[in-house]
Amino acid sequence: MTILLNTILWAVVAVLAMYAAAVAYMYLRQRALLYAPTLERPLAASCAVDGLQEVTLRTDDGLDLNGWWLPPQPGRPVVLYCHGNAGCLSDCAFKLAAWQAAGMGALLFDYRGYGGNPGRPTEQGLYADARAARRFLLDQGIGDDRLVIHGESLGSGVAAQLALEHAPAALVLEAAFVSIPAVGKRQYPWLPVHRLTKDRFETLAKIGRIRCPVFLLHGEEDDLVPVEMAQALYARANEPKRLHVFPGALHANLYDYGAGDRITAWIDEVMPAARSRAAGG
Repeated sequence: MTILLNTILWAVVAVLAMYAAAVAYMYLRQRALLYAPTLERPLAASCAVDGLQEVTLRTDDGLDLNGWWLPPQPGRPVVLYCHGNAGCLSDCAFKLAAWQAAGMGALLFDYRGYGGNPGRPTEQGLYADARAARRFLLDQGIGDDRLVIHGESLGSGVAAQLALEHAPAALVLEAAFVSIPAVGKRQYPWLPVHRLTKDRFETLAKIGRIRCPVFLLHGEEDDLVPVEMAQALYARANEPKRLHVFPGALHANLYDYGAGDRITAWIDEVMPAARSRAAGG
């Protein structure tokens, strides 16, 4: 009996030790799992978009980030686009077509550590990068009354933070999540994710304090960020707001289902009202 008890005890100890080692590994590696940048610098010329300019954004902590700037037609809105956790800005350059066709301007940029940029990505670092992008647009004469902040996937957390700090004319959240811990818990249910997560991007806790029109777009078959997260964000967002769910769509293919045209049409719908509110009308 003693031998059996000792065997069971050592087995329990071994399992606990392996679990502790796994938790420690995941804690130390979490940013490598969250951020998956392309390291090479993308070139705007490879996109063959007329008028697209390569620009440099300067962050408050002294980093120079690369960006692509598409000036708008006179008086038209400008989209500040925050991309997802993988790749670099060239992976979302196809979205320029819808904005350009509508006469809208756009600023795409790579976060620190992405696309040949210096630094390492962190939650606070990405917030600083988005602030640098907004500051660039202010220097171009684009005020918040003409600014649409658009965030996709991880970028939805960046976009929500920027919109909370400086209310834009409109906010677009594509494939948005409620928080990183909530997404992580789905992927690693055996981990104490809520206690371990450093970079949290708590969008659900913020969206009720954002004061601008909000448009949420989500794929019904999204298996990374379930559509219920978009529904939870929509429920807490202030009016005016809209949620569009694309039947059959996944996490990263909403533009294959016409998301670009829906976004530009919605921007044109809400912009006059947004300008009236900004002017106090």
